[in-house]
Amino acid sequence: MPDFTKLFLKAVKDNEDFQEAIDIIRRNSQKDSWLIGGFVYRNIASSLYGTEKAKADLDFIIEKSPDKILVPRYWKKRLNKYGNPKLFRNDGLEIDFVPLENVSSILRRHLKPSIENFLTGTPLTIQSIAYDIKNNCTQGNIGIKALLDKTVAVNDFEQMKIYSQQFLYNKNKDNKRWGKDGEKIYYFNYCWGNHYLIWHWSRQLLFG
Repeated sequence: MPDFTKLFLKAVKDNEDFQEAIDIIRRNSQKDSWLIGGFVYRNIASSLYGTEKAKADLDFIIEKSPDKILVPRYWKKRLNKYGNPKLFRNDGLEIDFVPLENVSSILRRHLKPSIENFLTGTPLTIQSIAYDIKNNCTQGNIGIKALLDKTVAVNDFEQMKIYSQQFLYNKNKDNKRWGKDGEKIYYFNYCWGNHYLIWHWSRQLLFG
């Protein structure tokens, strides 16, 4: 089996944004922290299959939130839509801090906050992977298998429903399709939303 940590680090070795984001997180996390999301799996896919490297913003899970976030020069701070801290630069780069105790799937399942419980609760299999900053390694057998098999499937069905609702609601709002027929459109989208979102993420993984 390929060394997924080496594959990830190979893809990001010249990425100055990644290095700066890691430094920021290290200064602002009192315990363990992990990089999650598309920046991890798309960069690994790039090393494996030659697809485009991730240009996504960086999402981090932190074990314990600091009492006060240290904001570097040229960065600003605000809260994201979930009430968690977000740092951003004028060029558009964003860093999200997600405290383990605030992870939606962990709260929904009434589980102990841990990276293992986060990984079992991601909506899709491809998302069940993380880069451990402290130990400098990737983890997440489900996500690793998805990358090796080049498949995207449902990992946590209930969490998938939540995210597909949010995704399609925002998509319809952006397209200004919410009017007197909004409820019908929403119901229709909810029925096929899971299939659409799997297709969407598969396309993102393969084509960027």
